[in-house]
Amino acid sequence: MANPQPEQFTKISNELFEALSGIRIAGEARQVLDVIIRQTYGFHRKEALIPLGLFVKYTHIDKPNINRGIRHLIKMNMVIKLKNDLFKINKDYETWNIIKKVIVNNDNEKQIKKTKKLSIMTMLIVNNDNPIVNNDNPHIIKENIKDIVKENSTEANMKIVNNDNIPYQEIIQHLNNLTGKRFNFKSTVNRKLIKSRFNEGFTKEDFFKVHQNKFDEWKNSEKMFRYLTPTTLYAQTHFDAYLNQNTKPKEERHPDAPRY
Repeated sequence: MANPQPEQFTKISNELFEALSGIRIAGEARQVLDVIIRQTYGFHRKEALIPLGLFVKYTHIDKPNINRGIRHLIKMNMVIKLKNDLFKINKDYETWNIIKKVIVNNDNEKQIKKTKKLSIMTMLIVNNDNPIVNNDNPHIIKENIKDIVKENSTEANMKIVNNDNIPYQEIIQHLNNLTGKRFNFKSTVNRKLIKSRFNEGFTKEDFFKVHQNKFDEWKNSEKMFRYLTPTTLYAQTHFDAYLNQNTKPKEERHPDAPRY
């Protein structure tokens, strides 16, 4: 039976605690923040060295989602990563980048969501730049549509990134150069997916690595090569996994090589 003792506590100012209580933070990011607070203020220090394994131990979240939570907190300017695994809380809450919730009239909410979903699905079907309508792999198609619908319906809750700072053309051109395809960087769906990943803290180099990882894996597969598309590669459920996958090719043993 748990029996917490009052002399073992984490000291945090009421002002900062009230500031935290008044904002919305994604679940995994909030858990990561709690670990940082515990490892800093809980030990009466301003900064702490927190390896990834310690986050996993306390939150029971896998490493890719831990990294996503950290990026989210840094983007909100609530956490400062000094170097490597050294973190501190930014207690100047007036400088936090708060993502405010948009209140939608309950009477119109269902109709708005239905209209957005139908509009996006229609756009996916008629957009020749994103050939995802294929019966060979309905799971990928379903997941892609679900991701894009989800991102569209929550776009108002995301911090808007200046379009001038997102290299849409360079990212799509890199994919085209690798695959020999002709995706359009002006496509609304492509730009929305790229912008969503940038909002999560990913970079141009991350997109290039995802392109290379999946191209190396699928280039010799006629079935999978067709899925080298923005809607598959940039989907929220795929992107982080594709970025962090191990693409080191297996070393082939020569048939005459001795066995040990």
